[in-house]
Amino acid sequence: MFLGALLSLIMATAVQVLYYLKLTMKELKQKIQWTYAREWLKYSTVNIYFAVGNQLAASTIILLFLYGGQAARANYQAAATYASIIGYSLFLSYALYPRLLTKNNLEDVTSTLKTVLMFAVPMATITLSLPPITAYNSERALQ
Repeated sequence: MFLGALLSLIMATAVQVLYYLKLTMKELKQKIQWTYAREWLKYSTVNIYFAVGNQLAASTIILLFLYGGQAARANYQAAATYASIIGYSLFLSYALYPRLLTKNNLEDVTSTLKTVLMFAVPMATITLSLPPITAYNSERALQ
């Protein structure tokens, strides 16, 4: 079953690459502009720094998984799930802040606060009502 899912993802990506190659075939046949290529190569080191930084940030989680055991892995996943549920309301508030900055209107502030709390309170309630993760339940779930 896992192999089928993995193959379907690989095939979907391959079809997508072929589709985009077909769409951009005319542009790909053009002559290479070396000034653009040099600029791209000069600034591509930023991507390397980003990848190295992500690996360093993930190394603590990897070490937790290696040395902490299944209970630590389950507790970390439960905490990450709870935090992401409540974090959705934070992202909603980020989208609403520019509107607040454009006008000094108290009604916009209250409507934004009500909208954010409309999502945050039910999500926090659902998160708090979830059963606690114990070492027994987490090890049983991972088997």
